[in-house]
Amino acid sequence: MLAAARLNRRLGSPLHVLPDPVLIEMASHHWDHRSRYAEPELGYSSRAPEVTLRDTVDWLREHSRELQGGPAA
Repeated sequence: MLAAARLNRRLGSPLHVLPDPVLIEMASHHWDHRSRYAEPELGYSSRAPEVTLRDTVDWLREHSRELQGGPAA
């Protein structure tokens, strides 16, 4: 995939469905990190993805003019 994205970029991005090669490379790193050190050292505790997503949507609705029906900033 990375090679295809790099080739696509060299050709002037004729296939607009391929993401930028930098994004592919960044997304392929650091997926093995865990929160085990953050828990005892920082007091971090993970939450269910559904809770985090709900809180994120609520925050965006509260703080985003577009989602409040106002003009964009």
